[in-house]
Amino acid sequence: MSTSILVTRSLEDSSSIMKLTSTMAINIEGLSLIEFEAVEFEIPDTEWLYFYSKTAVKHFLAKCALSHYKVASFGQETGKYISRYAPVAFQSNADTATAIDQINRDDLASKMTFICGEQSLRSVQKALAVKTQELIVYNQKIKEDLALSNYDIAVMTSPLNVKSFFQNGGNAERYVAIGKTTATALMGYDINPIVAKEPSEEYLAKAVSKIVGKSQGEIYRKS
Repeated sequence: MSTSILVTRSLEDSSSIMKLTSTMAINIEGLSLIEFEAVEFEIPDTEWLYFYSKTAVKHFLAKCALSHYKVASFGQETGKYISRYAPVAFQSNADTATAIDQINRDDLASKMTFICGEQSLRSVQKALAVKTQELIVYNQKIKEDLALSNYDIAVMTSPLNVKSFFQNGGNAERYVAIGKTTATALMGYDINPIVAKEPSEEYLAKAVSKIVGKSQGEIYRKS
C-alpha cells in the first residue's frame, strides 16, 4: 500500500518532491489550500525591488516589467524565477539574518520597495532598523469546502496553509514544515513537525524521504 502525501502547493512534474514517486511507493497530491487574488497597485518610484516569493513576482509582472529596476529576492527559488525575466542582483537563502546583512552591507533599505502579499510575514522588513517602503500586489485567503481527508504525511508550506488544512478537516500521521514560522503554526495545534533544513522543494523532498524510512542517497537524485 502506498504512502499518501499532501503537499500544500501546486507541484510541477519536475519538482524534487514529484521525483520521489519514481523510486518510492508513494502517492503525492500537490494542492494549495489558499487562494491568491490580485489587487490594484501603482507602479513604484524606486530604485530596488525586493521580492519575498514567486507569487509576488507573478502578480507584479502582470502589470509591470522588471527591466527598470535592480532586483533582489528572499530565497533561491524566488531568485531562479526572477532570473527568467531579469538579472538578480542578490538573493538570500530564505534566511532573515543573511538578507539583513546583504541589505545593510550596501545601505539599501531606504532605496528598496518590498513586494509582498497582504498576509505576508514581512520578516526582513520587521528586522531592519529603518522604515521601509512596501507594495502589496496580492491578497491571500483560505479556500473553503475542500475535500481533505487523512494522510500519512502532510507537507505544510505556509502558516495560512496550516490554518486552512485544519479548518477544512485535514489530518495526518506526520507533518513536514517548510520553515520555522510554519513549524510554529503547527505547534499551535500541538504538533511537532520535521522542519526542512532549507525552505525549498529540494529539502522538503529530503524531509519526506526521511520520514518514509529511505536514505536520501537511495531515493533522491538532484536534477
